[in-house]
Amino acid sequence: MNKIISLCLGLFIVFVVSCTKETTVENDNTSSLSKIPVVENFVIQPNVVKALEDSLSFLISYADGNGDLGFAHPDSASLYIEDRRNGIVERFHIGAITNEGFSNPIRGTLILKIPFVILNNTQNQTETAVFSARISDREGNISLPKESNTITVNP
Repeated sequence: MNKIISLCLGLFIVFVVSCTKETTVENDNTSSLSKIPVVENFVIQPNVVKALEDSLSFLISYADGNGDLGFAHPDSASLYIEDRRNGIVERFHIGAITNEGFSNPIRGTLILKIPFVILNNTQNQTETAVFSARISDREGNISLPKESNTITVNP
């Protein structure tokens, strides 16, 4: 069973399709944004999936008061997704959203697509799943976790 979970988690990482970039916020309500990034919303679509078959889209809305999200180096992780069913945290690279030295507030949405999700139980029964997301910046500040909506995973 551990080999199956490890294989699925490996595939989870390998088949990540995309993270999109966002735009700089240019309105007056950005002056109150903290330099610590914030995950404002975390939505998973669709709400019902078939294990090992249906893909998922993670939509992660964020804000950062000084715009220093993402890294140029591909081995640097800045997005952390935890499967709350088992506590496993997957790390993902986000390319630099802004250039070094940029210090204006930003707000946007990352879209992470994965090819499938696994059942966590061994009885092959329908289960619900909740994930949480955290994001870190180049200064090492890490957001508080934000939980996703609940999805249903069918065998």
